[in-house]
Amino acid sequence: MNLVASHSYKRLEKSAQHIFKLLSKNMHVNTFCITQVADGVQSNVIYVFNRNQVLFESGISLPLGDAY
Repeated sequence: MNLVASHSYKRLEKSAQHIFKLLSKNMHVNTFCITQVADGVQSNVIYVFNRNQVLFESGISLPLGDAY
């Protein structure tokens, strides 16, 4: 990952943390996530908020059908 991409990723992660913190106060669900569909087949998990039970973690790739 180059420096520009790394900086953008950190900004996205910081924004996600803030947004998910706000959402978690109003929506009582266990998991929120931001994913990137890489090739129409895989979904790369960029950031995850798990409230109680960890369903999956940031950085993994899931088959697109399993991600939703």
